[in-house]
Amino acid sequence: MSSLSKALSLETGESLTAEEASRLFIQRTISDKRKFICIDEKCSALITCANMDKPLGQRKVDPYFRTVEEHSSECQIYKTEYQNSVDLGSESETTEQEKDKHEPDTLFISRPNNHFVEKRATPNHEGIEIVTRKNSNQIGKEVNLSGSNFYHIGHVISRYHTYKSESLLYKRYLSSEEKLRTYGELFKHLKFQSFTDYSEVPTNKSIYWGTILKIFKLKNGDIKIDLIDKAKFKTAPVYISIFIKKNDYETYRFKRPIKQSIDNLINKFGSRYKIYVYCAPHLEIKDKVFINFRPSSLDLLEITEI
Repeated sequence: MSSLSKALSLETGESLTAEEASRLFIQRTISDKRKFICIDEKCSALITCANMDKPLGQRKVDPYFRTVEEHSSECQIYKTEYQNSVDLGSESETTEQEKDKHEPDTLFISRPNNHFVEKRATPNHEGIEIVTRKNSNQIGKEVNLSGSNFYHIGHVISRYHTYKSESLLYKRYLSSEEKLRTYGELFKHLKFQSFTDYSEVPTNKSIYWGTILKIFKLKNGDIKIDLIDKAKFKTAPVYISIFIKKNDYETYRFKRPIKQSIDNLINKFGSRYKIYVYCAPHLEIKDKVFINFRPSSLDLLEITEI
C-alpha cells in the first residue's frame, strides 16, 4: 500500500503533512478534510485527510492522506510511484497507517540539506513516501511499519496530546540525539520546575512549555519571548524567557506556521498562547533569577492557542 506524505491544502495554499493538517484543523485554520489536492503541479486530484476530524481520544490511528480520484495523466509523481491506482477503501480497513507501538518516534535536530521547502513537490524531491505492507499467509495481516521521523517539534506535540488522551504518555517513546525517553518524561511544564541548587538545573534538552506573556524585538534584531509562568530557585521566583537569534529567524525557510505566529504576536500580550521549546535551560542570577532558553532553530519551537 502506498501513501502520500504531503498534500496541498486548498484552504491555506500550503503543502502539508497529515500531522500539520491535523494541528491546523484543531486551531481552526482549516475546516474540511476533503479540501486537499495532489502536490504535483500538473495534477489536481482530490485527496482526503482521513481521521483529521476525529477527536484525538477517538483516533485508533494517526491522520493520513488518501487519494479519492484518479490522478492526471501528466502527474509524474503519482505515475512514477503509484501506477495511478485509486484508494477508495474504508477507513477501518488496512489502508490505515497503523503504527508499531513498540517502535519509538524520532526527532531529528537538523534537517537534511535537500529537505523540502517548496509549496509543490517535483519528482525526486521529498514529499512522497512509500508505506510497505505485506499480507501474512495466516489469518489476519502483518503490518511492516516503524515509528515516525519528525523534523520539528510540532509533530511531537501533536503526538504528545494524542498519547495523553489515551493515557499512554509513559508507554510511548521518542528518540532524539541518542536519548530515548517516554513522552511523559520528555515534556516539562515550566511553572512546576523547582530547584534548590545549581546542580539540579538540567543540562539535557527536554520540551519545556508555558504561557506567553509578550513577544518583542530587541535592539540587535533578536526576538525575546517572556513567559507568564515562573519556576523557583530556592525561595526566589525564576523569570523565564526564550531568545531567537535574528539570523535564525530571518533565514528560516520551511513552510510552518511558527514564524507567522511570532509575527502576529510581536508587541502584543499573548496570554492566550502556549509556547513549547526543545532546549536545555540556562540559569542566570543577577538582581533577579532567570532561566533562558536559546533554541538553535525555529524547528524547536511551537506556539499553540489555548
